[in-house]
Amino acid sequence: MKGKKFAALAFFICMFLLPILTFALPAKQFSEIENRYLEEFPTLNLQTIMNRKFMNGFESYIADHFVGRDQWVAVKGYSEYAMGKRENNGIFLCDNALIEHLEEPNEEYTQQNIQGIRDFAQNTGKTPYLMLIPSASEIQQDRLPMFAQTWSQKDYTDSICSALEGVVTPIDLYGTLTEHKDDYIYYRTDHHWTTYGAYLAYQQLSNYLPLVSLEPESVDNPVSDSFLGTLYSKAGYRNVQADTMNAYRIPEGRTVQGSVFTGQETKEYDSPYFAEKLDVKDKYSYFLGENQPIVTLNSNAGTGKKLLVFKDSYAHSLAPMLTESYDQITLVDLRYINGGYSEYIDVSQYDDVLMMYSVDVFAHQQNPSKLSNP
Repeated sequence: MKGKKFAALAFFICMFLLPILTFALPAKQFSEIENRYLEEFPTLNLQTIMNRKFMNGFESYIADHFVGRDQWVAVKGYSEYAMGKRENNGIFLCDNALIEHLEEPNEEYTQQNIQGIRDFAQNTGKTPYLMLIPSASEIQQDRLPMFAQTWSQKDYTDSICSALEGVVTPIDLYGTLTEHKDDYIYYRTDHHWTTYGAYLAYQQLSNYLPLVSLEPESVDNPVSDSFLGTLYSKAGYRNVQADTMNAYRIPEGRTVQGSVFTGQETKEYDSPYFAEKLDVKDKYSYFLGENQPIVTLNSNAGTGKKLLVFKDSYAHSLAPMLTESYDQITLVDLRYINGGYSEYIDVSQYDDVLMMYSVDVFAHQQNPSKLSNP
């Protein structure tokens, strides 16, 4: 009898009370945990009813705003893990770590990106340095669940470098990252590498560019111990320790100022670090701020040299280290630039050009292909 009463109560709560609370409580616009804007209530009129846009939007709204949604998502993640599921939403659920499962490369995008780099080199007369950054699923394969299916990012990178032989100077990261695969070089809850991982890449880059030698202690500078990144938001699995974020420690006497071109205006800052971002979910934007078309770092290194970097967000934690070796570093994110890059930058003014992309971006996005349009 008690069991029937409990079942009836549970049914009442699920069918009536929770939906009522969903509409009674104030609707949030942004999910801090998922780091995204939530669905707005759909427009109700005859047209949206007839074309089902209202019902589809209503279902999405309920899914996003259902009372206790974050807790339900966590319970679902725990339950599925307990039943043996080791992948959710394209994320491998590993031992105290989340690792992204990259889809097979898009061959069309890859060829367009290769052509973009070829055209850039021909149009500018520059021989850029090319750094393709493997993800954790490549370097830390021993952490993946049993029977996890992946593809060789190294073979993919080698094929790109072969296609660009004589056009670029490739920077091979596989040796140094594999050597340190058991170290804290990738975040547990985010797809980026840690600042120590970026430091290892800096060391490798110094074999090709005249960079100032940096000690490992220069990146042993914790700024947060509560970072929960994009993979944590996406996986729906909460049983993972929050990440510690370190930042490169700018030496005493070195001044680094930044300017950010938003596409409409240029804003000046007195640091490459945005401390206020440590108080929000997207703590990775502590490095250089939110993604913008062009970020320029100016330092008093006194080398007289300038570096141009075409990049994705993996470059953000590494860029401050480069201020020891260059007076000016210009970082260009082609995702946010429409038209030719020469409208915003004069490539001839730079001593060195670095193209720095994660394998994921190069394989699945067309950003480098924009280099074909000067």
